[in-house]
Amino acid sequence: MTSALHVVHDAVRHRFFVNLSASAQAFLEYRYIDSGLLDFYHTFVPPEGRGTGVAAKLCDEAFAFASATNLKVKPSCSYVSQAYLPKHPEFRNIIVD
Repeated sequence: MTSALHVVHDAVRHRFFVNLSASAQAFLEYRYIDSGLLDFYHTFVPPEGRGTGVAAKLCDEAFAFASATNLKVKPSCSYVSQAYLPKHPEFRNIIVD
């Protein structure tokens, strides 16, 4: 499922999202703690998208955005901190506690 996904960054609503169907959307929400720090605080994938790599794809895009814009990330979402980051040590340099 992840190869055809199109992740959209909605900078106004502070979220990355994927439309899985007309009525199902997966998303990662973030907030600015200050001008140089983002908090990735919530990731949601509806049942039909779970276990397909959708959440990881959302994280890929969110971390690419943070890296490209020289922002640090506080990973308060349990999926991000416990499932995604252990598999992606390349982002260790932008993580804060």
